[in-house]
Amino acid sequence: MTDRTKGNLTQTTALKGTLRIAASPVISQAILPDVLTRLHAKYPDMRLELTTAPSSKIMRLLKSNKADVGCSELDNLSSSKAFMQDELLLFASATHPLAHKRSSSILDLQNTH
Repeated sequence: MTDRTKGNLTQTTALKGTLRIAASPVISQAILPDVLTRLHAKYPDMRLELTTAPSSKIMRLLKSNKADVGCSELDNLSSSKAFMQDELLLFASATHPLAHKRSSSILDLQNTH
């Protein structure tokens, strides 16, 4: 390993300080545990603080400087940037009319009785 490579590795793992994250309940419970675990493994000297809040309050936390970044399912904010795509899956019993369709939409659900 060259001295330059060693220096780059040291810089990569030497991030310190606190990263304050505000996230909606779904993201806090379903997505961030794995992300934060990997982030902590890569930057062990960084302190991570997670605040779980309704999406409607996340922007307020950012504006009041109580959070550094926010994560929400809502994307109607002008300053938001998507960082991942989510996929919703539909499961049905074998006797349900949608069970044998190759693909379904939300309209299919609305029209089933």
